[in-house]
Amino acid sequence: MAVRRMYARTVTESDDFLDLPQGAQLLWFHVGMSADDDGFLNSVKRAMRLCGATEKDLAALVDSGFLLSFDSGVYLIRDWLLNNQIRQDRYHETTFKKEKSLVEITEGKQYTWLPDGCQAVAAVKDRLGEGSQGEASPDEPRQSQISQDEAREGGAGEGSPPLTAPCPECGQVCAVAKEGHGQHLWCPDCGDFMSFDGSDFQKFY
Repeated sequence: MAVRRMYARTVTESDDFLDLPQGAQLLWFHVGMSADDDGFLNSVKRAMRLCGATEKDLAALVDSGFLLSFDSGVYLIRDWLLNNQIRQDRYHETTFKKEKSLVEITEGKQYTWLPDGCQAVAAVKDRLGEGSQGEASPDEPRQSQISQDEAREGGAGEGSPPLTAPCPECGQVCAVAKEGHGQHLWCPDCGDFMSFDGSDFQKFY
């Protein structure tokens, strides 16, 4: 895992971020330093001890959407791809494959829960030893374990291979999503590309 991380001013100077308690803002920076190359980590309590953050600070990050929380105790930084662009030759894929299969990437380069299932997370306060009202029951159905590539295809049928294509700029094979009569390719190194009616992928701004 890299020892250097980046932060985008579009995130850190947004009203939503600045509305967070100062302890939550500080924790978010420490979490960003501890996450792997896909934005996942399972050491959030260590980050809390490093900066003196409280359980309320962690809950504020989850409630506001800046962190996605999984039943397994793993957390994911929603805006990771806005902050960090890691070269392919230095990138190491996350070991949290199960958790990665529960999310997708929006056109705005944010992680979000897949749309065809419930949010598969445990309440932060329960995990840290506090009760909380209005939280999801453990008996509620969990999110479908379909792959991120299948989600981008719009729900490929069982046995259907994921749709992929090489990035026009760097050549690495990336997932492609169907959008009407066109296709959308997002490369983690080069950005967004669009293809209409089978034409070559073009840079999308």
